[in-house]
Amino acid sequence: MLTHLAATLPLRTWVLARVDGDEVLVLAAAGDGAAASRGSAFRWSGSLSAGMVEAGVRAAPSLADVPALRDAVPVRDGSVGAYLGVPVCRPDGTMWGVLAGVAPGPVAVDLDEHTPTVELFARLLGGILAAGLRAAAGDREHDRRRIADMHDPITGLGDRDFWDRVLGAEE
Repeated sequence: MLTHLAATLPLRTWVLARVDGDEVLVLAAAGDGAAASRGSAFRWSGSLSAGMVEAGVRAAPSLADVPALRDAVPVRDGSVGAYLGVPVCRPDGTMWGVLAGVAPGPVAVDLDEHTPTVELFARLLGGILAAGLRAAAGDREHDRRRIADMHDPITGLGDRDFWDRVLGAEE
């Protein structure tokens, strides 16, 4: 998905990052200008994505023209000149992370016309996240029931299958 965005949209680098409190973890990156690599982490506060969320702006063909962001370090040092990013949301609507693209300099393209495509990809990623969360919850419930089935209902003690699993896990 990120490779497709980097190949078809005017921004050279795309990242998918998870936001957890004030920490951001890059889960995937693509493009020829990928400064942030998979596994890199940085603070959410002060990041371009945080600034864009706070300013209510998703696309900026020239970050120097966005008053709330022109003093951000990546804009001042010239490493990022254009940005397009959207939140990736959990099923309850809270932000899980961001899908964002950047270019080293301003771009002479109206990025707003590409925003619906990026929003669609973010919704698809959110749907995949929701399916994964549902599957994990189902797995946990299955494990709970299996463990409950391995206990005597009167004494609450584990049966032979339970102890075989416990001992097998210890070995």
